[in-house]
Amino acid sequence: MTSKPPNRRRGRRADMPVPAKPAAGGSEGGKLAVLSDADMAMIDAAAKTILWQTGITDTPEYLAEKACAAGAVIGAENRLHLPEALIDNALSCFAKPLSLYGRKPGTELQLGTGKVYTGTGGAAPFVLEEDSGTYREAGIADLYKIARLADALEHIYFFSRPVVARDIPRPRDMDIATAFTSLMGTSKHVMTSVGAAEDVAAIADICYQIAGSEEAFRERPFFLNVDMSLFEVPAGFDESLLDEPIGKVAFNESKEKLDWDMNYTRRMQNRIESALEEAEDSGGSADSGGGGTNRAYEEHMRKAEVDFGRGRYEQSIHA
Repeated sequence: MTSKPPNRRRGRRADMPVPAKPAAGGSEGGKLAVLSDADMAMIDAAAKTILWQTGITDTPEYLAEKACAAGAVIGAENRLHLPEALIDNALSCFAKPLSLYGRKPGTELQLGTGKVYTGTGGAAPFVLEEDSGTYREAGIADLYKIARLADALEHIYFFSRPVVARDIPRPRDMDIATAFTSLMGTSKHVMTSVGAAEDVAAIADICYQIAGSEEAFRERPFFLNVDMSLFEVPAGFDESLLDEPIGKVAFNESKEKLDWDMNYTRRMQNRIESALEEAEDSGGSADSGGGGTNRAYEEHMRKAEVDFGRGRYEQSIHA
C-alpha cells in the first residue's frame, strides 16, 4: 500500500512567520550609514576645494556668464572656479522637502522627509516573452500595459518609462506618444524624456488638458521630470547631419547585452567635426574667438559619453 503524497497546497505552516508588509506611503530611509558624519564632511570639503582651486573646464559660455555674475571666477586655461560661498548658497536654494504629485489624492511623494519610494525605469528596447523565452522589440502597447500594472501595484509609487516604443520610428512622435501613453496608463507621478526642447510644449499641453488648465497643472504637477540634452547649433552648420543617429546599438541575444557600434560613432564624430570646422571657416559662427562651436560639440559628446558610461543608453543616443 502506497502512502498518499503530501499536499503542498495546504497553506502556510502555523509556526512560519508572516512576512511584514511594506509600509504604505513609502518606507522609512536613512538607516543605512555607509559613511560617518566625519567622512561626509571630508568629502564635502574636498569637493569644494576641487571646484575652487582646480575649477571646471569646457563650461558652456552662457552658464559661465551666469556663474560669474553670481560670484564665480574665470581663471587660467579658461577654467571656471566656484567659491565655497557660491556653492553653499546654491545648495541652500534647493526645495526641501519637495513634493511630486500624482493625479489622485494619496499619490504624493514627499522627497526630503526620509521616505524611500520605489518605481519603474530602465528604457529597455526589448521585451522578454515568458512563454517562448525569446526577446522582441518593445512597443507602445507594452508601455501601456506596464503602466496599468504599475498603477495597480500598491508599492510602486512613480512611473518612469521602463521600455522604449520601438514601433514608433520618429523620435518626436515616440517622445510625445510615450508621455501620453504613460499618463493614460497610470495616475501616479510620471517621468520620461524628450530628444528636443521644442517637443516639451506639446507634452505640457497634454498635461494642461488632463489637469483642466495650465494653472491647475502648475499647482499640482503630476508630470515633472523631463530629461533632455541640448547643444547650440552654429550658423552655417549642416543640420541634416543630425537627422542621422549619433550612435547605434544592437541587442546581443546570446550575451544578453547591448553592443555599441563604436566605429559608426567615430565616423559620425569626424563628420560633425568637419561640418563644425566648415561652419567656422565660412564665418557663420557668432563666436569671435572661433572656439565656441567646438566647445558646444565637445560638451555634446561629453554628455553622450557620460550617459553611455552610466548605462543611460537611450539618453546617450539623443544627447
